[in-house]
Amino acid sequence: TVAATYFPVKSPVCPIKATVDNMVLTRESSDELTISVRQKQGNTPIMKLGLKCDANTAIWQKLKLKLIGSCVDGNINLVSVWKDVDKDGFFTVADSTPGTESKYPGRITYGTEIFTNRDLEIKFKEEQVIPSTYTAYYFVTYNIDQFAELGKTLGAEITDMTFFSVQVPDEVAVDPNLVLPFKTKEA
Repeated sequence: TVAATYFPVKSPVCPIKATVDNMVLTRESSDELTISVRQKQGNTPIMKLGLKCDANTAIWQKLKLKLIGSCVDGNINLVSVWKDVDKDGFFTVADSTPGTESKYPGRITYGTEIFTNRDLEIKFKEEQVIPSTYTAYYFVTYNIDQFAELGKTLGAEITDMTFFSVQVPDEVAVDPNLVLPFKTKEA
């Protein structure tokens, strides 16, 4: 027989903790800026961001950018971030073509983003799920103002990992082959 004084038997209580996944800015990220831009040029590719998680998915919520070059904020009248809709790794017509009701299915920003004091924090229309099984590509574009100052230069910079916001508890990392700050050339 078993004595009743030993019951109930309980195990220790352990908390369940979330996994911490890293959203990695991959070496496939690149400067997409051409040698020169024109006044009133729309959807000018500035940079390509390759993002992939190391274990599980992560939720990407915001991106910060710094305007570099000799231009002023008003020379750029719109900054957009586009998802690579056709998953080919290039910013193509498929990514930037309006669909039904003139909405852009590839644009993950609201279409109202502008620089203020050379800085911009972009909150996405919908949080982006970054996968661990393949690299997801995103493109930053500028719309150049029709009265942009001639002879001025422009570009973009991601200074450090704090320029990306992901849902807690996940974190941001950078591929060891990619050096921060991540800057475009100036056009």
